[in-house]
Amino acid sequence: MGFWVGVVLSTFFPLLQISEINSYFGWDYVPMLIFFHGCFSSFINWTWNLLTSYLDIVTTKKELEIELIMANPLEVAKELLTEAAKKN
Repeated sequence: MGFWVGVVLSTFFPLLQISEINSYFGWDYVPMLIFFHGCFSSFINWTWNLLTSYLDIVTTKKELEIELIMANPLEVAKELLTEAAKKN
């Protein structure tokens, strides 16, 4: 989806104006530039998805730890004390 959004948006809002490309390279490079805009959009989409997924996992893990502590505070305290005793 990110690729095709980039392709469509590059036809409406090109990063480099098509008139500039025509003056430098000619019309032969326009399809290649549209393809690269799609690839760039897909990369940005993938990176954003990776970041939000990571942050979702981290916050969910933290919320589960807090729920565990609130549900069984004595068990959690006992585990922490036994771990501290093992380290010493």
